[in-house]
Amino acid sequence: MGFHRIVVPVDAAGRSSDALTTALQAADPSEGRLRLVHVRTWQPSPPPSREDGFFPAGGGELFTETPQQAADLIDDALRYVRDRGVVADGVVVEAPRPMVASAIVDAASTWGAEVIVVVRRPRQRLSVLLWGSVSEQVTHDAFCPVLVVRPRPA
Repeated sequence: MGFHRIVVPVDAAGRSSDALTTALQAADPSEGRLRLVHVRTWQPSPPPSREDGFFPAGGGELFTETPQQAADLIDDALRYVRDRGVVADGVVVEAPRPMVASAIVDAASTWGAEVIVVVRRPRQRLSVLLWGSVSEQVTHDAFCPVLVVRPRPA
């Protein structure tokens, strides 16, 4: 017996395969289904600069990838899951960089996930102290259990 509704965040760095593998193992063999979530992140545009005379037109966001790149990332992950016989779908959501964990938790909540499977990225302690860890934030904010997977050594 396994989980029926599993959310797996998929990142652009390609470190999601361990989480996908674990989610496939945790899925109920007959009724398990995965929702793959990719957060397309953005940063606010820089403020206008009087010194160099540059005034951007109307603020806005600076995305880290195009909508097509985000869709391709989800499509690749969906192919990986479906090739292993598990029903899956995928969504791309947008959020500012500091809100990635909230976007993942919101997507899981909206879908009614039973568990979220995230990979714990290896990071320097200083970057975790400055910006936090997405997996830790998801664990803290989630309404359901969170399975944190350690990546296999390369």
